Amino acid sequence: MRTLRILTAFLLASTASAHSGSVTSGFGAGILHPLAGPDHLLAMVSIGILAAPFGKRGLWIPAAFMTAMMLGGLSGVAGLHLPFMEQGVALTVLTLGLLLAFTSRLPPGTLALLAGVMGLLHGHAHGTELPENVGALEFFTGFTVATGLLHVVGYGLGVRAGLRRGVGLGVAAAGAWLLLGA
Repeated sequence: MRTLRILTAFLLASTASAHSGSVTSGFGAGILHPLAGPDHLLAMVSIGILAAPFGKRGLWIPAAFMTAMMLGGLSGVAGLHLPFMEQGVALTVLTLGLLLAFTSRLPPGTLALLAGVMGLLHGHAHGTELPENVGALEFFTGFTVATGLLHVVGYGLGVRAGLRRGVGLGVAAAGAWLLLGA
């Protein structure tokens, strides 16, 4: 639990510095990007929470998200246009919230498939938002590391019984709000 608190403090400190404009490296920009947007932050933590009840078998869920996220990021950098991208990302947050709040257990394979689709959308958004003055490889490395850390935070939260439904309702509400504003 102490490690989770330290990791959370680290992530919150990074989020606060995300608006300073002092990040000049691709890796730093990549680390900060998923922490600066509530849509990415909520989705990535939720993926970890979804995986937690399955133990080691649940690790396929964040692995599918991260793998598809990298592929989606490459497609965004390559200029592939996906229509309604912002709405799609917002819909992933709403869906994850509903899954957390109202499903006791879908099979991990089904959740991994859903996580993959969601990761593709989030990765594409990352790829299209690549800052001009940073290298894609460094940026992708940074946002993949940040995503993994957010999954770990979610996993840590997910092992605590009783949080899933309340967190899910909050994430679903945030997803609905994002969807209405997207």
